[in-house]
Amino acid sequence: MLKQEETKQLVKKYFSEASDEQVERLLGELTRDIEITIHARIRELVNCERIKKLSNA
Repeated sequence: MLKQEETKQLVKKYFSEASDEQVERLLGELTRDIEITIHARIRELVNCERIKKLSNA
């Protein structure tokens, strides 16, 4: 998993002219996007497992 500092370096690499404030804002947005994606994927996997369980019942 990416660490905060690694992510910050990636943001700076692709947006080198960004101020520290802009980098922090982007990191916040990226963190939120990652959290949403992780939660959606977990729900998807849980639903798949439930369907498998019901199919085998």
